[in-house]
Amino acid sequence: TLPATAPQAATETQPAPSNIAEANLGATYVPPGMDWLPPDEELDRLVAQAEHAYRAHWASYDAAIRAGFGDPELTEALLASAGEATLEALYLQVAAIGDTGRFVEGGSTVLGMAHVGLDPPAADGESPGMLFDTCVDTRATLKERDGTTVRELSGPEPSFLRVRLVQRSGTWLVTSQTQHGTPCPELLLASGGA
Repeated sequence: TLPATAPQAATETQPAPSNIAEANLGATYVPPGMDWLPPDEELDRLVAQAEHAYRAHWASYDAAIRAGFGDPELTEALLASAGEATLEALYLQVAAIGDTGRFVEGGSTVLGMAHVGLDPPAADGESPGMLFDTCVDTRATLKERDGTTVRELSGPEPSFLRVRLVQRSGTWLVTSQTQHGTPCPELLLASGGA
């Protein structure tokens, strides 16, 4: 016999739901620590905005460097589209080219982009960072003020890059661009410059 103070086994049980979906209608599983992930519709919108911002960044870059970083408005627009490592690299380029009178003839084309990942937001209320793989084709020449060629900047193949963008105060900033290597995947070459 058991002493009177021994715990008793519970004999009541809750009926199990016949179907898990019935128990949690409309519930979406969110892994622990991943509650910052936006819903699919929001993610699609953020990806489109970040891709547009990256393409605009390259357009600003081409415009500013064609002017040899001598047009303050073009240079400011370019710098406003960058952050972190990309901004630091741009400041170095502006310093190296801006005071020499040199300029670039030609430019770069973003051939294709593929969204490949997300980075958690740096602070509450911010959007997650966007990671893209992209291929950029550069057909350009660095020239002296008088038009003499300094060196060819065109590569034999488009550059295959991993790009990171973050949104700060409503503006998407290109924060890093890392060379993957060559060649660019066919998927990124086929998506065109749209």
